[in-house]
Amino acid sequence: MSVAEDKLAPWMKEDALVEPWSLKVGIPFKERVKDLGAGALVAATFIGSGDVAVGATAGGYFGLGYWWAYWVTCAAAWAAMDISARYWLARKKPGVWMFTDIHWILGIFLAIFAVYFGVGNVNSQIGVAGQALTGLFPSLSWDVANIIVALAAMALVWFGSYNLTEKLFFWLLLMIVASFYAALVATGVSVADAARGLLPAVDPKGQFNSIFQAIAGTNINGAAVLLFSYTMMEKGQWHDSLTERAKILTKARADNLLASFGAAVTALAILGVINQIIYPHGIIPRKIEDFASLIEPVAGSWSIYVFSLGLFAASFSTAIGNGMLAAYILTDYFQVSTEASSLPFRVVYVGNALIATALLVMRIDPIFLKTVTSAMNAMFFGVVGLVLFYWSVSPKLGYFRNGKNIWLWALSLLMLAIALHVGVFNIFALFGIKF
Repeated sequence: MSVAEDKLAPWMKEDALVEPWSLKVGIPFKERVKDLGAGALVAATFIGSGDVAVGATAGGYFGLGYWWAYWVTCAAAWAAMDISARYWLARKKPGVWMFTDIHWILGIFLAIFAVYFGVGNVNSQIGVAGQALTGLFPSLSWDVANIIVALAAMALVWFGSYNLTEKLFFWLLLMIVASFYAALVATGVSVADAARGLLPAVDPKGQFNSIFQAIAGTNINGAAVLLFSYTMMEKGQWHDSLTERAKILTKARADNLLASFGAAVTALAILGVINQIIYPHGIIPRKIEDFASLIEPVAGSWSIYVFSLGLFAASFSTAIGNGMLAAYILTDYFQVSTEASSLPFRVVYVGNALIATALLVMRIDPIFLKTVTSAMNAMFFGVVGLVLFYWSVSPKLGYFRNGKNIWLWALSLLMLAIALHVGVFNIFALFGIKF
């Protein structure tokens, strides 16, 4: 998979001789739509229980007033995944190599963070999915629900295939969107408030920095943006010919729109419901389950089941997607078989999921993981932003670098600015400093 640094591959030499974005490739709209799929997988991975919690808090503070922040951060997420895809097409290497090709210390940094993703993040998402399952089936205990969720996730990865997972995630994404929009239809939506929410405004409660960094953290998801290049690897989206690779990128960018802006579309439903029935009363939902309880008097008792279904789809897909990303990074870092169908990949995913589930059943919060990775977590978005920006302008990407493309430069700078803002905010927060 990798290419020796001291020996340029033929396609790299060709890329270096062609001016960036000088090729004219046309892809019919129908063909772009036909190739959609990975975007749904990445979107469903992005939209987890954290998005519901952040949306509930943001809506409680300012109704639909922060909807614009979703569009801005989703644009930065699109740029981040676009750079990841361009790196793959230029160097035939997926995500982890973006770090190790700069310095081996960055590779270790990413690998350690992958352990947190594979255990700590999967632990929390399985727990929320189990909670949602008890909402759908009240007779189930939380422990049993957690075990069912974990076994289902492990079985899918162990016995399934990448293509099956991609198809499942498409339906899970539809379930997420349909569930939250069903609640929106039941409670109604203010079109005027939604329109105003597209323009930045001052939060009367002064929560801008904390809310914005939380929205950025759930939408850009520094590690999950690397997932897109691994989906391209799984689908065999690569070609020796530069023209064919340019066509692949054109189709990948359409898929990327679904992956990155799915959160903004879903946010309208979450923020819209809160804007109508919670925000006017000055209530700030502190727990995910509060969301359903607060809308029940307006939407009816069925809202508990509809909300639980959406929450289950969001957290279950994120548990699988983040666990898969950890398996991709770790197998790639140790240079063993990286494909989802390989034994090393399956062993890593199942091993992490077993640890995550055991911690849940034993009521052990993985504090040790959170403690070890707290400093890394604080600066992770900044590091990812710097790494991605480095590659977007690097001559090593040849044809696929930013070049003179003003739009790519603007989006790359936006991504970098948001990543650094979140990174600096979190580093200061480590020392109890808020701004």
